[in-house]
Amino acid sequence: MLEILPETHGNVLAVRVRDKLTIPDFDQYRNLVRDLMGKHKETHIYYEMVDVDWIQPVAAIENGLFDIIHGLDYGRVAMVGEKKW
Repeated sequence: MLEILPETHGNVLAVRVRDKLTIPDFDQYRNLVRDLMGKHKETHIYYEMVDVDWIQPVAAIENGLFDIIHGLDYGRVAMVGEKKW
């Protein structure tokens, strides 16, 4: 499940992924990032993973490809998760 955090504002996207990451979750995330990238020179990401026990394989592949394509377009990125991640 993808949750948009209240810290999201301006060119900062703050999200929390909990339990499972699905294709619809990734689609929502990707659309939010693209929207911010279209509005701002830099987009900063705060990405928090809590009790994530399953990621839909296609979502993981799409997420990786998106990051490869747009990785240089990000400003600062902070990923917070459990030790296993």
